Amino acid sequence: MTPIFTYAEALDFLDLLSIPLSFAEGIDYLQRLSQQVILLSLYREYFPAEWTQSTASIEPDSEGWECSHSPKEMEFLRLVEERLFPIGLEWEWGEALEERMSYITVYPHDLDWYQRGIDEFDEFHQFLIYLLGQEFPVSLWQERLGITLDFVLPVEQLDFDRLEILCQYAPKPLGYLYDALSIVDHSTNCIWIDSCWECMEYFAWSRQILDGLTEQWKLALQLWDKESQLRRWIAADKTRYLPLIDLWNQAKIS
Repeated sequence: MTPIFTYAEALDFLDLLSIPLSFAEGIDYLQRLSQQVILLSLYREYFPAEWTQSTASIEPDSEGWECSHSPKEMEFLRLVEERLFPIGLEWEWGEALEERMSYITVYPHDLDWYQRGIDEFDEFHQFLIYLLGQEFPVSLWQERLGITLDFVLPVEQLDFDRLEILCQYAPKPLGYLYDALSIVDHSTNCIWIDSCWECMEYFAWSRQILDGLTEQWKLALQLWDKESQLRRWIAADKTRYLPLIDLWNQAKIS
């Protein structure tokens, strides 16, 4: 009589049915079970068509490598990554998700100019850093950007609220200066842009969190698009740095 399972398969199956024997193991088992229920419930709610069509197992796949998530959970995580917002799945993939993705991590998406050298940025971002940093002589602007300046308003004399209003009435993409500066300064009030390596945030899996982070990701994409439009506009004609500086200078504190 041919056995239904091989010896190794039988051991794997029995391992899935094993009952925790210690208090710590019991707590760990219940936490994993609770997290799995949450992820699968969110899967069914957010992606009902994919959930209905899925034939993936809800048990962790022990073949190839140890993975703490079941194939069905991994389907959900990939869908979140592809359709809602990035969850750093590519960061974790090298470790084969040996640890459960118990929280949503908001990873930084921009270089932090407070921690990096000026040469690590492209010319456009160097210009924005010059405005915000004000630690560079005017001669350096000529050397780096090829523009000759008579005056740049010191940042401590700038009224950022006034600059925001001026930018709202300025023609586009010139008026995107405020948004571009906010991105570099991590002051957009968008968590995906303002996040830094020293202040990463973690969120529990829930509908409220997914909805909020999805809307914040849409905002981030809109802001990056504005910044990209302004960058391309400048790249087409370097003299366009001058109206940006003029707009900046107009926002002097009254």
